[in-house]
Amino acid sequence: EARVYHEKNLRLREKAGDVAGIAASLNNLGIVHQNLGQYREAADYYDRSREAFQKLGNLRSLTVVTTNLGILYNLMGDPDRALDLLRAALSSAESLSDGILIAKAHDAIGDLLTLTGNYRLALDELNQALKIRQDLKSPWDVAESYNNIGLVFQAQSDHRQALSYFAKALAANQQLGDKSLEAESRLSSAVEMLALGQWKQALEEFHWFLYSQSLHPILSYPLFPRH
Repeated sequence: EARVYHEKNLRLREKAGDVAGIAASLNNLGIVHQNLGQYREAADYYDRSREAFQKLGNLRSLTVVTTNLGILYNLMGDPDRALDLLRAALSSAESLSDGILIAKAHDAIGDLLTLTGNYRLALDELNQALKIRQDLKSPWDVAESYNNIGLVFQAQSDHRQALSYFAKALAANQQLGDKSLEAESRLSSAVEMLALGQWKQALEEFHWFLYSQSLHPILSYPLFPRH
């Protein structure tokens, strides 16, 4: 089990006095507890990890954990605290001139703004993330950006635009060969096809999704950092 593995790693690193390793293990445990829906425990681990990386002066790792914590607070229903953390992460990422981190912060802010109904601002943030990811030639992240932009249009019941972006995400995921993400894209596309009255195409996508689940079930969704 992931939690047991990372708890063991944390104890070993504490015993060795490996401060950087301890900070990394705390972040990993935050991710594990977040995946389990144990948000308060996850927040505690992220806070401890941030404190450790801050003491080490490791700004990049601090930015990663701050982004994780911002995403978590969004999940916890505290968008104000989440936005403060994500804007702090964006500022740090920009000071590092780290395109990957800048794009992730924009993407996370865009997701938050989508959930709070600020669609115009959400699209601005998500398109900034997409442009950076395209420039970096990061296909996994480009696919994620297409999907997230599609969700903004879906939330506004703009079914044609939503389907257009889900189709782009699907094509990218097919190229990557990621069957799990491809299944997610097909399911999202099917929902929009139903809304547009494209019954036959929607049924085909639903059938593909159900078949794919028997082979590659979606067990969890990846959290930043992906790798």
